Amino acid sequence: MPDPEAIMSGLCPNGQPGRMTLNVYTQDRLSTEQLLAEVSSIAGTRALSEIVVNQVPTGYIDALNKRGRIRPAPGGVSVGHFAITAGTLGCLCVGNRPPRSSRLMILSNNHVLANCNICKVGDCICQPGPYDGGKCPADQVAILESWVPINFAGALTMWIVQQHGRGQIGCAVN
Repeated sequence: MPDPEAIMSGLCPNGQPGRMTLNVYTQDRLSTEQLLAEVSSIAGTRALSEIVVNQVPTGYIDALNKRGRIRPAPGGVSVGHFAITAGTLGCLCVGNRPPRSSRLMILSNNHVLANCNICKVGDCICQPGPYDGGKCPADQVAILESWVPINFAGALTMWIVQQHGRGQIGCAVN
């Protein structure tokens, strides 16, 4: 939306079969007239007669407040392989097979922790990520131990479907 107060919008089911609600997330509460004017300027006035518009004031959202050094490092904070810019730590997890049984590990995407396959076992993972000021070894939170390689030829996707079924793998921890 053109209004800087509007943060995001999205369609969602509203409980009535076949009916949707347009949720508009704003920093501050807008008047009903102002909100509907914004929506009609984007979607047209006909849309207002066909869909319920729901405003959700969120307050100020700062997506960059997770860039500092945080210990213990939770999911959602800046992290990265020493040779990348920075990414997001997906979550903490615990190994369930030897040699990682009961060990605390971090999980994120290949491009965040394994530098798009340009890495080796033992590489430093720092928090925050290098772009956000993290340096190895001072900010090291993990060492790279294993990763699922990215197959840039597209064969990995077919292998996952063949081995695990469509939609059965979202992440991998050995």
